[in-house]
Amino acid sequence: DMEVLTELAECHTSAGNTEEAFGWWVMLSTMQPENLYFQIAQAKLLYREKAYEECIGICRGITARDTIPEIIAMTGDAYRFIGKADSALVCYDRFLAIKPYHAKTISKKADILLASKRYDPVIEMTRDHLEKAPDDMTILPIYGLALHLKECYPLSIETFEHQRELGDDSYAVYYYLG
Repeated sequence: DMEVLTELAECHTSAGNTEEAFGWWVMLSTMQPENLYFQIAQAKLLYREKAYEECIGICRGITARDTIPEIIAMTGDAYRFIGKADSALVCYDRFLAIKPYHAKTISKKADILLASKRYDPVIEMTRDHLEKAPDDMTILPIYGLALHLKECYPLSIETFEHQRELGDDSYAVYYYLG
């Protein structure tokens, strides 16, 4: 009975019995290869175990059939963890096309772009977000940092002052304010 086998796989997953759980999910996926739930469970388990290459393979199969934003984001994260920044950016762009104001994904994309000194796309992306949510404490520091790194100091200072006014008294705010 598929329902009993699924419950067994879920129990092993919840209990942290990774090898047992993975075996059950593989079996279930083999029995019903079109069942996305089984494939998603497998991908999540692989991600949790940091088996990123395998996770990417399963996620790509899932996203070839269905656009599930969380799976697209997980694929991007897996690519990032194995050092494939360009592939991660493709995934993050695909995710942001569906959820354009998702601060966590904007932050991850910005991290990759800032590491490669691509300040203009970070400034544009964070500015667009801040037009919708001007007090977003996830995006404000990224915007301020990108401006600072591009040597747009007056606007950078204005951004960090705004953060301070919002109650952020972190070391980073005072560091960039001078």
